[in-house]
Amino acid sequence: MIKSAAELPVTVSNDENFVQHGEKVVKVITDSEGLEGLKDFEVSWRQNFLDVMKPKFMPEGWNLYHNHERLEVKLDREKRKEKDSNSQSESPMPIDESEYTIKESVNQSDGSVMDQ
Repeated sequence: MIKSAAELPVTVSNDENFVQHGEKVVKVITDSEGLEGLKDFEVSWRQNFLDVMKPKFMPEGWNLYHNHERLEVKLDREKRKEKDSNSQSESPMPIDESEYTIKESVNQSDGSVMDQ
């Protein structure tokens, strides 16, 4: 049994449509219940871990709610990145080039052009 388990394929598919299981779970929960649903799922998963495994030693700072603020920041950053990429794909607003051109004047004494 150990030998057959050791020979199981563990590579990730090269299929461009392949999505990791964890990514699917997060997407389904986020799409249906939003960030609060995702945080609730995470808390329930951690509580299950504590109830089943009964760990005696845990890292300092670990609790059912750790990293929730970081999760909110990360999701906000991803939303802004997606919004920025969507806005860049739209046609840019026309620029009034007259505001950005260097005005020139002609030096009356020698006819050379001077930037203003």
